[in-house]
Parts: sequence; C-alpha cells; structure tokens
Amino acid sequence: MHALETEAMLNQAIGQFWRGLIQHQTHLGLIASLGLSKLADTMQARMADEPQTLRSLLDRLLDLGGTPAFAVTTPTLGTDLATILSTDIDSQRAGLGMLNQCVLFAGNQSDAGTRLLFERIIVDEEEHLAWLLGEQSLLTRIGEAAYTTLRA
Repeated sequence: MHALETEAMLNQAIGQFWRGLIQHQTHLGLIASLGLSKLADTMQARMADEPQTLRSLLDRLLDLGGTPAFAVTTPTLGTDLATILSTDIDSQRAGLGMLNQCVLFAGNQSDAGTRLLFERIIVDEEEHLAWLLGEQSLLTRIGEAAYTTLRA
C-alpha cells in the first residue's frame, strides 16, 4: 500500500513540476517580449535547475519500481508583469504546500531518500519564492515604469 502511495505522490510532484516549467517558460517568453532582458535573463537562470529537479523526481520514482503516470494540468498564466509575478508566487506557494506534505508522508513511511529529495527541492523553491516576492515588492514600491527601466 505504501509503495503505491509513494508512487502516486511522486507522480503528482512530477506533474506539478512540468506544469510549473510550462508556466515559467511561457512567462519567460512574455517577459522577453516586453523588452525586459535583464529580468528574463535572471528568470532563465533561476529556472535552469528545473529539468534536473524533474529528472531527480523521475529517477526516484523509477528507483522505487514505480511507473510514470503523471498528469500535467493547465498552467495559470499572467498577461502583464504584475499578474505574471502574482501567478508565479501563487504557484510557488501551492507547490511548497504540496512538497511539505510529501516530506511528511515520506518521513512517516521511513523513506529517508524520498524525504531528503523533497527537502532539497523545498530549499530551492523557497529561494525562488523569496526572489519573486522581492521582485513583486520592488514593482509595487517603485511602479511599473521605473521597474521596467531597471529590468530592461
């Protein structure tokens, strides 16, 4: 029973990370189209580890004898700078909630390998959330005109 639950949990995480990658890539394109090359470059650098995170989750699933059976739900996309940041913040927060539940579940199953994997992912996701919150705060404090000049 626990192996099936772990498999489902890993597949859920893989699906959410694919959704996040699609959302982030789309937002990256929108940001670049707005001429915000510095912001786009920073976002690209922050996303560089996402394929490795997906690979680590998939490898863990396969190492445990599981089968990839994840679903990718439709991403939530922003249409302007403010909504891009807010939808990414909302997604990060939701993802962190799911990841923390995964840590608790793996710990309760005495599955230290899976727990440690999720804990490492959480640290990276928390850093990404902090960066997004900082960018949102800056945008709010200085206004869109000054922000876009700064991030162009």
